[in-house]
Amino acid sequence: MSCAPNSALVSTFCSQSVYNRRMGNRVIHISATEAASDFAALLDHVRAGDEVVIEHDARPVAVLRPAAPAPSLDKTFAAIAQDVPDEEWERVPKDLAKNLDHYLYGTSKVTS
Repeated sequence: MSCAPNSALVSTFCSQSVYNRRMGNRVIHISATEAASDFAALLDHVRAGDEVVIEHDARPVAVLRPAAPAPSLDKTFAAIAQDVPDEEWERVPKDLAKNLDHYLYGTSKVTS
């Protein structure tokens, strides 16, 4: 997100920000009153990767930062599968994918 001022609050953000080398984005310090006046603009900065420190009497009371992305399902399943002992994998039927309904619900096995 650019610092082009499209509101007074964005202008305030840009004048009170510092660059955080570790995160690669700005850390913006703003008063609780200013944050409450235009919370949507504050969230725009967070969505753009900035960290926002909300302060009261020059003391931090809250920090808003972008949420960490959730791990993909394939990575989650791979991590779980890695913890399953080999002897347990040997007990999994070789035709599990083809006959899942049979193993879950007792339907007839698919033979072809």
